[in-house]
Formats: sequence, structure tokens, C-alpha cells
Amino acid sequence: MVDAPAAVEVSEECEDALEASADSLSTQINEHDISLQQAEFGENWLIDEESAYYIDLVFDQTPEKEKSEESEHEDAKPSVSNEPPLIAESDASITLLRPSSFLQLSRTLFMNSSDQADLIEESVTSPAIFRGAFEDFHNLVISLTRRLVQVSLFQAMTRLRSGDSSRHDWTPSPQVREVDVRLALDVLGMTPNAHEYWAKVARRCKVDVLTESKKYMDGRQGSKTGVKLTYDEVEAELGLDKNQGEDTQAESDDGTIDSDMFTETDTDEDVEIAKDDSKPPRKRKRALSPSSYIKAEVKYLDAVDHNADVEEESRLWKMLRVDPPEHISLQEVKLPEHPGDGEPFADDWRDALQYEAEWEHRLGCVENDDFVEMEKRGVQGRMRRRKAVDQWRRRMDGESNERDDVNMESSEEDRPEDSGDDDRESGEEPSDHEMVDGNQDDSDD
Repeated sequence: MVDAPAAVEVSEECEDALEASADSLSTQINEHDISLQQAEFGENWLIDEESAYYIDLVFDQTPEKEKSEESEHEDAKPSVSNEPPLIAESDASITLLRPSSFLQLSRTLFMNSSDQADLIEESVTSPAIFRGAFEDFHNLVISLTRRLVQVSLFQAMTRLRSGDSSRHDWTPSPQVREVDVRLALDVLGMTPNAHEYWAKVARRCKVDVLTESKKYMDGRQGSKTGVKLTYDEVEAELGLDKNQGEDTQAESDDGTIDSDMFTETDTDEDVEIAKDDSKPPRKRKRALSPSSYIKAEVKYLDAVDHNADVEEESRLWKMLRVDPPEHISLQEVKLPEHPGDGEPFADDWRDALQYEAEWEHRLGCVENDDFVEMEKRGVQGRMRRRKAVDQWRRRMDGESNERDDVNMESSEEDRPEDSGDDDRESGEEPSDHEMVDGNQDDSDD
């Protein structure tokens, strides 16, 4: 308990100072972001509901649709000026995405949670989006679409090549099929549809869903707009299978680790063996009663927590560069004697432990002499292997030399006979010495 202290506790004055500092920092960051957006996009740095309305009017395709849009917005906006649109028609992000849909989703779903009411400023009456953030959404859509098309084309080419190698009399059509797109989605780790995402958006965003259907008029408390549905009922109405949700929840819980796995429970036999093998207890002070021990331990732990709180709050005041109020005392107290062994647990207890690998638990740690002996054996083995390699090389060199000598002798023996025969076959005249020998033989006869 001492080695892992509890969470620190600071005074209310320190909390107020931290909140004020956080608000000031948030304001500075917001002003800096606004200045960057204004420098990049000028007057069109913010897309609110008014500018989104103008964008919808500009990019509607038919005049009848423009009139219908104007009639729909007349209830929300009593008067609309004839000012030109704030954003040009050539903007690629506006032609692909509808800003009004983004703002509508933010108003009805993503920013409609009751838990986030305290996080929204009172001066903010409607959602808005930075033009830079909208451009980032546009870039993400383009990049993701390009990757999906590239992977789909690759899957189609792979399928066509495999078909060409297996069938000789069949010519496949160069088309991208649904199976190619589904395989591309699996490769990219994307879901084939967003049905489950939108079915669980109410639970994820903690949005209250009301209905006037008589199916749910079962006596539950309601209001003028209807009765409140549970998240399971909302997901069932949107067509999400309950078993499917449980399967996804089970998959997400596979990575969790049960804390009981690391809890050691001693059986009666283990306790008896421990008592038999345990060393005789050391001499210490008189044992405290259970109630006195608990009180002494609580007193000691309170002192440890107090010192930790003082240290952390002093660090926070120093970080804020603000002097703490006079009535706040940031003085540490002296730790009382630990009720256990008389000494608290040291923070550096890990330094006294000797690390052992898993293979050392049963066979024990390897001694230094064993390392020296193993090194000697390794040197001797390397020397023997080196000698064997040298002998093999010398033997191979000797055999190759013997084969070369034999080949040279055989070539020298065959050379005169071959030359005489060649001379006779070629029809060359005999030499003078041969002619003299021939005349002598004739005279003898």
C-alpha cells in the first residue's frame, strides 16, 4: 500500500487556480486557431448555419429545389438578405460535402448529450465548423476513396490473372466486381456498411431518443414529445441484432485481463507447509491487538498520503507561478513508526532483487566458472575445426596436383606417335637422314 500511494488530493483553491489557468490556455489556443484560419481563408474561415444555408442555395441543381429550400428555411430564418454567397462555387470541398449535413448531425447527435451541457459555452447557440477542419474532412474522403479504388483494382487484376492461368479457352471480362470491393474493404480493415455504426450512435453519444408510438406506451414516464426509449430498444428499432451487439462486446472484452489471475490464494496445505518451513520469528516488540494495529496502520498511511498531497500541490503552485494562500499549510509531517516491522517499505526494493530468466528458475543460475569452462571448450573446438579444414584443403590440393601430373605424362607419351602419323598422312617428304638409312639398306641387300 505504501509502494503504490493513493491519488493525491489538492485544496479547492488549487483546483480553482488550475481551472482558471486551463480556461485561459483554452482561450489563447482558440484565438490562435482563429487567427490561423482567418489568415488562410479570409472571411470564409468559419462555416455556421447561415453560411451553410447560402451554400445549399448556390449548389442546388434546379430552381424548384432552390424554392423548396427557401421555403424550408423561412421558418428558421425570418429574413434572408440577397448577399452573395460567402464561398465560391469552384471550391472542391463544398461541391463534394454538404456543410449543412455536418451541422445537423452535430446539433442532433454528436453535441446533443446531456453530459456535455457543462462543456458548451452559454454564448454558443448553434454549432459551427472551421473551414480548415472541413477541408481536412474533404482530404480524408478523397484519400480513402483513392485507396479503396486502388486496392479494388489490384484485387480484380489478381482475380483475372488467376483465371487466365486456370482456363485456356475462357476470356474474363475486365470488370471490378462486388467480391473485389469486399476483399478490398477487408484488406483496409473497413466495415462494408455503416448500419451498426448509426444504430449504436445513440448509446455512444448518450442521446435521449423519444417516441410517440403506442408500442412503448406501457406506463413509463413521458413528456409532450413522447416516452423515452432505452438504448436496447433504439438499436432494435434500427434493425440491430442483439446477439450481434453481444458478439462485438465479447470481442472487445477478449483483451481484458482478469485481476484474479494475479491473485494468489493459499490453501490449507500451503499454509501448513509454510508454517513448517518458516524460520523462527524475530524478536520484536509486543504485538498489537487487531484494532490497535488497524489504527496505527491508518495513522501511518494518512501521514504518507498527506506528504504526497503536499508535495504534489507544491509542485502545482510552482508550475502555475502563483503563491498559495496564507491559510494553506504545505508542510510535511513526520512519519510515525510503521506498525509492522518498525520500518516502512523501501521504495528501492527492486534494486535488491536479482533478475533471473525463465530458464533459470529450475536449473539455477549459471556460475562464473561454468562460463570460463565453456569458453575454453569453445576455443578448443574452434581450433580442432580449423585444423580439420586445413587438412582437408591440403589433401584436396595434393589430389588435384597428382591428377595434373598424370594428365601431363599421358599427353607427352601420346604426342610423338600422333605427330609421325600426322606427317605420313599429310604426305610430307622424308628427311635426308631417313633417305640415307634407306640407301644403306638397299646396298646390303
